[in-house]
Amino acid sequence: MAERYSERRLREDFNVHILLSEPLVAGLDEILAAARADFPELTWNDLGGSRAVLDTTTSCDLAWQGDARLNEPDETRFITRAGRASLHWGHAFQLARATFPNAEDAVARHQSWLEIRVPSRGTSLAARFDAACRVTCLGAIFAAFPTCLAVYFQSGNTIVSPERWTAAAREALKPRLPFFEWFGFYANPLVHEGKTFGFSLGTIGMAAFNGRELVAPKAPRPAAELAGMVLEMLNATLQRGHQFQDSDTCSLEGDETIYRIRHCAEGRLEMQTDAWVLLHPDAFVNEIEALGPRTRNPPPAGMKLQIWGYDTWLAEQVDAFRRGVPPPP
Repeated sequence: MAERYSERRLREDFNVHILLSEPLVAGLDEILAAARADFPELTWNDLGGSRAVLDTTTSCDLAWQGDARLNEPDETRFITRAGRASLHWGHAFQLARATFPNAEDAVARHQSWLEIRVPSRGTSLAARFDAACRVTCLGAIFAAFPTCLAVYFQSGNTIVSPERWTAAAREALKPRLPFFEWFGFYANPLVHEGKTFGFSLGTIGMAAFNGRELVAPKAPRPAAELAGMVLEMLNATLQRGHQFQDSDTCSLEGDETIYRIRHCAEGRLEMQTDAWVLLHPDAFVNEIEALGPRTRNPPPAGMKLQIWGYDTWLAEQVDAFRRGVPPPP
């Protein structure tokens, strides 16, 4: 049976493309020394005496091996080819309009590039976070160079300014999620007779951490309001460890609007991966027809259930993973 894309997302390497205004030459030993100096919170394995040099004017594919005893990734790779990066940017520019309005200009000016690839040691959220954190920190070494114009994070289809990428590395080390650097957020307007009357809004990149995306479809609400809901649910499930169940409800603190959470399997409603669908009560969606009967009964009248996980959940999971001990329940 062919592997579903939802599962494949959990096995893909995390990678960043560093876009540069001029060529770069650096030894792997120099990169390792910088990683140890700038990010001592992480372990970085020795190179075994390698004197390999990364040169962005040539074709390079260099690697160092991780220490399995410390749960480091098997292999960290540095890849480059002469000239400009041949990537397709169109949709990424749209996603970057709010966070990096000069993204298209930065891409147009780049003359050289390198790619950093880091696999995860396993598919748990902690393993995936560790790999994303490592590739972010390694990318931040180069983002600090004056020749760096932008960083492209393929998992979330995000183009990020060098300054924001270095800040993302500091956030990931806490460890906390750099939301706007690791995840793309799309907002598709609902238009009738030339007037926008709502949006469909969702994430790009959450599936790389847990095999699912979040979607708030066809809601008659402003994009900013839906973005607040999606961000809160992203934080609840990845940062705080909340486990969604099909047919649950959710809301923002202080907001009486109740959203229905429904599971949508990969391939249904044109979803590329499994997804949690957040249905606004006035969404233009026939819930049962689109997603099937609800699988959980509502709580008894008057009973209020509020479960949001807790602040240190992700940090505890990542710490246990890096120490090689079972995660807390």
